[in-house]
Amino acid sequence: MTGRRRAWMSWSSGKDSAFALQAARATPDLDVVALLTTVTEAYARVSMHGVRKELLRAQALSVGLPLVEVRIPSPCPDAIYEARMGEALALATDDGVDTVVFGDLFLADIRAYREEKLSAIGLRAEFPLWHRDTGELARDMIASGLRAVLTCVDPRKVPAAFAGRAFDAALLAELPAGVDPCGENGEFHTFVHAGPPLREAIAVRAGEVVERDGFVFADVVPWLAALAVAVLGVGCSTAPAQPDTSVNPCQQLSGECAYCTQAAPKQSCLTAVATNDDVQCTVALDDPGVQAACVPPDGGADASLDAGDAAPLPACNDVPLSPDAGCACSVECTPSCPTGGCDVTCLGGTMCSPTCAGGGCTFHCQSGATCEASCAGGNCIFNCAAGSTCANSCTGGGCTFQCEDGAICNDTCGAATTCIGP
Repeated sequence: MTGRRRAWMSWSSGKDSAFALQAARATPDLDVVALLTTVTEAYARVSMHGVRKELLRAQALSVGLPLVEVRIPSPCPDAIYEARMGEALALATDDGVDTVVFGDLFLADIRAYREEKLSAIGLRAEFPLWHRDTGELARDMIASGLRAVLTCVDPRKVPAAFAGRAFDAALLAELPAGVDPCGENGEFHTFVHAGPPLREAIAVRAGEVVERDGFVFADVVPWLAALAVAVLGVGCSTAPAQPDTSVNPCQQLSGECAYCTQAAPKQSCLTAVATNDDVQCTVALDDPGVQAACVPPDGGADASLDAGDAAPLPACNDVPLSPDAGCACSVECTPSCPTGGCDVTCLGGTMCSPTCAGGGCTFHCQSGATCEASCAGGNCIFNCAAGSTCANSCTGGGCTFQCEDGAICNDTCGAATTCIGP
């Protein structure tokens, strides 16, 4: 179809923007080509929703659109917000975009603000869900198969215990009188992990609940047993839409389920078979360099497995590592190796910043991971797989950087280093 308007989607990671994206994609004259999200610099999370950046990126992969992240401080003065958003939107206009789509429902002052700011730079705003009955809209979202979890609640308006709950019919029935069913007045915010517009489910569970700045946040974390779906943007038709948080994640996989990465040119396939034992997953990989991990919800020991049935890799913690120690980062972590000789694997979807003061360390950055490893002691090896993003540095010299085709490598090669690949 010709004459379609190129558009960016203002993406909050929640249900309203997800349903608005579906509506925009059904609009004949709109072509949504990217997602636009604000991320707080201090927390590396979606603003107000409190969603981890790795889960935001997993959403973008599952939706099938590039993600434009606008990094802002917290709190963020209006002048800084408008300046950084203006820089991002300048990229949009350079790309031929003339429309930004929003999931706003009925707040007229918010709509007027968006329209005013966009019109000043030659862009228009679209509100595909505007003035829909929010009770009916909430029920339509649930009926469509959309699955979301409440990540942030205002305890002055809804019970704090709602943080971490599923957005479903039961929740709607329990909302206090006067609370908007879609939370449009800021009563709650959500993270969408399954259903339209995601092509594949993102397996998650609600973790720690904390109170900050007058709001209650539930930390949504990926199920590590379903790591391929949670952080690599890959799919399995039998993956559960709503994981049962009362059992161990290995049991979330029913029977046999194949996961394949979308990262070209390598397409590494993983088959995970669940059991009913505490922590037992068997895997078969066509690429021995890819690893899977299973962790029970009580925080017990990891069982990290590869095609060669290697010894389990323990989880990396933000603590000093011992020489010859091997570990895997499955969440954002900053392990340090003061004496050298450590081996750190950054699993897909994670953000890792390991340091090696003693030298002789090996860092593996898997597809979908973002790695900022540093080697002050020298003689380190950095392996960046296809689909990873690396900004590693070596100040001690004698390091080897291996950057596969398909990886984004902005490594800083110091003296006497070997750089392999693009």
